[in-house]
Amino acid sequence: MKKHLPKILLIALLVISTDRLWSQGSTTSSMNGTITDSNGEAIPGATVIAVHQPTNAQFGNITDVTGTYRLNNMNVGGPYTVTVSFVGFETFTQAGVYLDLGQTFRLDANLSEDITQLEAVEIIATTGDVFDGNRSAQETVVNEYTIQQLPTVSRDLNDFTRLTPLANTSVGIDGAISFGGLNNRYNSVFIDGAATND
Repeated sequence: MKKHLPKILLIALLVISTDRLWSQGSTTSSMNGTITDSNGEAIPGATVIAVHQPTNAQFGNITDVTGTYRLNNMNVGGPYTVTVSFVGFETFTQAGVYLDLGQTFRLDANLSEDITQLEAVEIIATTGDVFDGNRSAQETVVNEYTIQQLPTVSRDLNDFTRLTPLANTSVGIDGAISFGGLNNRYNSVFIDGAATND
């Protein structure tokens, strides 16, 4: 009997600790559901936001390709206000939702189509904006005001290339400037519109 006593004590200890582990349980709740249109087809990409009214905490997600959403680790209790929205559909709102500890609350929504006229967006370019659709690389423009403000002793070009992070004067031959890690012969440097590559 004395020989089996340590094994019996070990088994008893495991049973007691397992019971305590199971009593820990979950401390949060969750919510899921499916969002469909009036024809019963899934709406992927719909936004689902649940707001816990006492704390104003927001839990949100978007639906997957099957129209299913999942909100995990939510506060227990409520009330929650759940809002489902998607462009071209009326917004669905459900208030007074309460969540139980450790349980998953299911809330499905069926969205009705809505004709929404989007407002026009006007984009205006000013004279200071520079955009060229043919440009395929980064460029840095140093204007006259910046040149006047920068401290320089010899007014050397190297004093002004420090404005671009791609410039490197330490690897060039005879003080040549390298950009983007390339040989200085592969870069174009313009001063007042004139190429100064050599």
